[in-house]
Amino acid sequence: MKNSNYNNSNQIAVCALNASLLAISAQIHIPVTPPITLQLAVVFFICGFFNFKTAFISISIYLLCGFIGLPVFSGFTSGVTAITSTTGGFLVGFLFIPIIFLLYKDNSLFKICLSYGLSIVVCYLFGILWLYFYLNSFSGAIISVVIFLPIDIIKAILAHLLINSIKNRINK
Repeated sequence: MKNSNYNNSNQIAVCALNASLLAISAQIHIPVTPPITLQLAVVFFICGFFNFKTAFISISIYLLCGFIGLPVFSGFTSGVTAITSTTGGFLVGFLFIPIIFLLYKDNSLFKICLSYGLSIVVCYLFGILWLYFYLNSFSGAIISVVIFLPIDIIKAILAHLLINSIKNRINK
């Protein structure tokens, strides 16, 4: 029983730490529209390093904190207005990445690449659809988002390298 409580407390602490890392990563940004942040890289790290439950809860806590008014989103924004802004679709897309990363745990190179690729596609899909309502132009929304693809691919590669580096050090 005591061990079970320790594991639950440990998981709560890890989820809170992950949500904090997401909040910090949102503030490290290049102020363009949509802003370039480190959030996606941190989401990739959380989903690739931790199990589904921990990753999903961590991302949910982060989004809930922002929704209730804590200034955790890019530019220290929060609340419904931040989520319903032009970048809200990307935030919603974050919730689906832990599900996609269930493929990642297989450790085959194909499934790892598929996890990152599908995650970017899902985030972009939500981001494009969300942005479409603001621009009233589907092609404009696509162009506004797809230009960030090379940067997001680099974020995926860096997250994967960090995950492997930490796991290799743990396994030594």
